[in-house]
Amino acid sequence: MNRFAAVAAILVTALVALAAPPALADEVRYALVVAAHEGGPDETPLAHAGRDARRVSDTLVALGGFLPENVVTLVDVDAVRVRDALARLNARLRADREPGRTSLLIVYYSGHADARSLHLSGTSLPWDELRNAVSGSAAELRLLVVDACRSGAATRVKGLTATAAFALPTPTEPVAEGFAILSASTLGEDAQESDAIGGSFFTHHLVGGLIGGADANADARVTLDEAYAYARDRTVASTATTVAGAQHPTFRYDLKGRADVVLTSLAPSRVVGRVRLPGAGRYFFHRGDDADAPLAAELKSPGGDARVTLAPGRYFVRWRRPERFLEGRLDVPAGRDVRLDPAGMSRFEYARLVRKGGSDGLAGTLALFGGAAAAPLGGFGPEGHVGLVGSLDLEPVTLDLALTYATATSGDPEAAATLHGIGLLAGARKVLDVGPLSVSFGVRAGAVTLVEDYTLPTEEGPRARVAPAFEGLARAELGLGGPWLLALEGGARVLALEVRRDLDSTEARTPLVGWARLGLGMSFR
Repeated sequence: MNRFAAVAAILVTALVALAAPPALADEVRYALVVAAHEGGPDETPLAHAGRDARRVSDTLVALGGFLPENVVTLVDVDAVRVRDALARLNARLRADREPGRTSLLIVYYSGHADARSLHLSGTSLPWDELRNAVSGSAAELRLLVVDACRSGAATRVKGLTATAAFALPTPTEPVAEGFAILSASTLGEDAQESDAIGGSFFTHHLVGGLIGGADANADARVTLDEAYAYARDRTVASTATTVAGAQHPTFRYDLKGRADVVLTSLAPSRVVGRVRLPGAGRYFFHRGDDADAPLAAELKSPGGDARVTLAPGRYFVRWRRPERFLEGRLDVPAGRDVRLDPAGMSRFEYARLVRKGGSDGLAGTLALFGGAAAAPLGGFGPEGHVGLVGSLDLEPVTLDLALTYATATSGDPEAAATLHGIGLLAGARKVLDVGPLSVSFGVRAGAVTLVEDYTLPTEEGPRARVAPAFEGLARAELGLGGPWLLALEGGARVLALEVRRDLDSTEARTPLVGWARLGLGMSFR
C-alpha cells in the first residue's frame, strides 16, 4: 500500500468512527422495535405508537451504539412478521458470537395488549411466547420494553378492551439471568398516550432520559438503572392529574451486577450535537421556530453539568424554572457542543405560559391598588379608593375578583357628610402579551354598598343602599423581576341607584363614573 492509500484509509476509518456513536468495546447490539396502531376489532386505534417506535429506533442508532442494519423497526405488522423478525435476530446473534465479545438485545413494543397477549393488526402474540423468545436469546443481556395497555381520547389509555390489563410476570415467575423487563405500568393500571406530547408518556420520558435527562451523575453516559428511574419518576409526575390517574412503570430483572449497562452515550458525533444546559428545571425542545413545532425532547435537569444530545437543526426551547420560564431559539450543529445561553432568551411569568396553552398548572396574580374616581352621588368630591384584585389566568381568558373600598367627602361644608363605598365585582379579561407588556380589556359585574355618614346626627342615621354595578376596564402590566409586577387599571362604572328626590319620592339613576388606579402585584403559580 502506498503512502497516499494508507493516509486515505486512516481518514476513512476516522470518519466512520466519528459518524458512529460510541458503544461499549467488544459488544454487538441488536434491537427489534415494534409498533401497532391497530389492535383487535373492538379496540380504538392508537394515535402515536408509530412515532414512539421511530423515536426509540433513532435514539438507539444515534446514541446507543446500534448499527442501523442491526435495528429492525416494524410498524403495523401482524404477529407472524414479529415472530419472524425476532427469530432472524436471534439467529444472527448466535452466528455472531465470538469469544470475548458480549451482545445486547433490546425488544420494544408499543401498542395494544391484555394479560395474555399483544394485539397486532388483528392478530395476537402470546405474552409467554414473546418473553421466552427474548429471555432465551443468545445475547448475554436481553431487555424487553413493553408500553402497552388500553386507549381513549386526547390523553388516552392504550387499548380500550374489557379484558384484563397487561401485566408483568408474577413474583413467583423467575426472571432469567441477564434478562430485564420494563413495563409502562403496573398491574391494574393503564398506560397512557397524550396528544400534547405526541406520544405515550412512558416512551416520551424514556427517550428524554436516554438523550441526557437521566444522566444523574453527569458522566455523559446513561445506564439502564438511570433510564428506568428517570422514566418512572417523570411518568408518575406527568400522569398524576390525568383522568386515568397516575401510571407507575415497573422493572424486573436478574442482571447479576450488570444493571449499570450503558444504553446511550451523550458524546457529540457526525450525526448529533450536544447542548449544555444552564441550570436546573424542565426543558422543552421543539424542532422548529416556535412552540407549535413538534416536540422533539422534554427532560428535567437537576442542574450542574447537564447535557442533552439532539439531532442537528434549529430548535425553539422553553426552560421552565420555579419562578418563571424562558424562551429562545437554538441552532444545534452536528459534532459540536453548544451552550444554551439564558442571556439570549426572553423571560416571562407563568401567566403568559398559561395563556399560550403551554402550562400544566395554574397561574395568576394578586395586586393591591390605589387610585381615584368620580363620586357616584352628587354633592360629593372625588373619591379616593383602594382595591385588592385577584386574577386567575386561563388559556382563553383571565378571571378577576375585585374587592374595593372608596371614600369621598361632601362638597358642602354645612352638610358635613362622608360617602363610603364597598364593592365586590367579578369578571373576565382578554389579555394580549405585547413585548414586555401585558395589555388586557374586560368587564366586571357585582354590587357596591354605598353608605352616607353625616357628621351631624340625623333621625335616620347613616343612609345605606346596595347598587348593582357593571364596569368596563383596560389594564396594563409590566414585570419588575421575580414575582413582582406593576399594574395600571382604568375604566368606567355604571351603578343602578335609587336616589331620593324629595321627602316622599325617589327616582332611578344610572350614574357613569370613571376611575383609574395604580397597583403593585405578585404573581403565583
